[in-house]
Amino acid sequence: MGDQFYLVQLSYTSEAWRELVAWAASKEVPTAADRLKDVLALIAALGGRMVKIDCDNQKGIGIFDGKFVDPGRNDLVAILAFPSQIEALAFKVAVAAEPGVKSVSLTLLLPLAEAVHAIKMASARIGSYRAPGRGPKAT
Repeated sequence: MGDQFYLVQLSYTSEAWRELVAWAASKEVPTAADRLKDVLALIAALGGRMVKIDCDNQKGIGIFDGKFVDPGRNDLVAILAFPSQIEALAFKVAVAAEPGVKSVSLTLLLPLAEAVHAIKMASARIGSYRAPGRGPKAT
């Protein structure tokens, strides 16, 4: 079995945002690589990797490391790959233990081919489970 993929959703505390603003202001040209260095080292130490997302299209947008700023509910989202749930949980705990992190969650992502396989498995079992609330089973 190969890597397992996870959607990571993270929110910073206001103190962390203040530190990031000060960091960016102190740099002539702040770069994403500067910010990613430590987290990439943690991910690699756990046997994981940040997933690269290929957004090749007519506008010429290229390949992105799988970490994005979310202007909505979460501050950052990323797609990471780890050998197992054990390493993924170790990553979550290490990140959550940092005082500047308000929340962090992991969601297991299945590649589409695996999801199609699961749907095929389910198709052979439709009707084998009867949920409560449907009334008496016809005899």
